[in-house]
Amino acid sequence: MCNPNKPSATVLREKEVEELGEAARRAGVVLVFDEVYWGSELSGDRPSALEIAGKDVAVSVCGLSEVYGMPGLRLGWLAGRRELVERAWAVKDYVSIAPSVLSGRVTSAVLTQDNVRKLRSRAGRL
Repeated sequence: MCNPNKPSATVLREKEVEELGEAARRAGVVLVFDEVYWGSELSGDRPSALEIAGKDVAVSVCGLSEVYGMPGLRLGWLAGRRELVERAWAVKDYVSIAPSVLSGRVTSAVLTQDNVRKLRSRAGRL
């Protein structure tokens, strides 16, 4: 689920995410929240859908490409329960090798101390 959504910029309400988490628990499935646009909404800081739904039933995919206006960068991360992240990492080994040197250098330049603090603060909540 894209949250916030593009192109509509719709952000799921906390109650909706809670209900999705409950439904996922009952069904025994994992929710994948695509949050690459997190931080671009006008409503201010909001919790990740992962924080609301719970790590037991959800993972969050996030990255630098969209919010920083660099869609070619293709660097991101997955947050969630360790077991799910490890399984995703194993699959990743079959679909990509490594980010480009250019992507790595641009990422280093973009991640100023202020931006790193914001990302760590959010990651700490997950």
